[in-house]
Amino acid sequence: NAGFEKGVKYWHRNVGYPAAAQFGLDSMVVHDGNALRIDVQTLGNYTWDIQVSQRDLAINTGVTYKGVLWAKSNSNDGHITAAIVDASTYFLYANQTCFVTEDWSPYSFHFTAPTDADVSLNIDMGHQTGMYYLDDFMLATPGSQPLNLLTNADFSAGSEGWIFVRHGGANATGAVQNGEYAV
Repeated sequence: NAGFEKGVKYWHRNVGYPAAAQFGLDSMVVHDGNALRIDVQTLGNYTWDIQVSQRDLAINTGVTYKGVLWAKSNSNDGHITAAIVDASTYFLYANQTCFVTEDWSPYSFHFTAPTDADVSLNIDMGHQTGMYYLDDFMLATPGSQPLNLLTNADFSAGSEGWIFVRHGGANATGAVQNGEYAV
C-alpha cells in the first residue's frame, strides 16, 4: 500500500502527548492516486512524537537498500525525517532529513544493512507545524526493477483483469471491496 490506494492499511500513525496532529487521506492533493495528509498543529517533545510508519520490514545483512518517498508541504521550509529503525532495539540504520517544498518532489536515502533485522520505516513530522502530504513510497534494492506480471494486482481498477470462477457445486460470491477482493 505504498501509495495509499488501500487507505491507511499497513500504515501506523502516532501522536505522542503533548503533540497534536490530524491524519487523513486526500484524493485531490496527490502525486498519484491517493496521498496521506498530515496537519501538524502542535509539536511534541521529540520529532518522532508525530509519526507515520510501516512495520515488520525484513532487511538482510550486507544488502544495500534505497528508500524513496514523494512529499510536499504548505511551506517551503517544512521538513520531515525518514528513518529505518530496528523494531526490537530501536537501533537507527538510516536517517534522512528532507526539506519539503510546496511542490511534489521525490526524497531518497540509501543504507546497507549491517545485520538481518525486522525494521520500521518511520516518517517523523514533529519538526514544525504545517500541512504535509506523503505519497508513493518505495524501499528496495537499488537497480532492482519492480516486476509484476499481474494486471491490476492491487485491485485499484476494481475487478478488471480478474475472473471469478466457481467449480462443481461450489457456492460463493466475489467482489472488490475497499481495494481488496472479498470472497
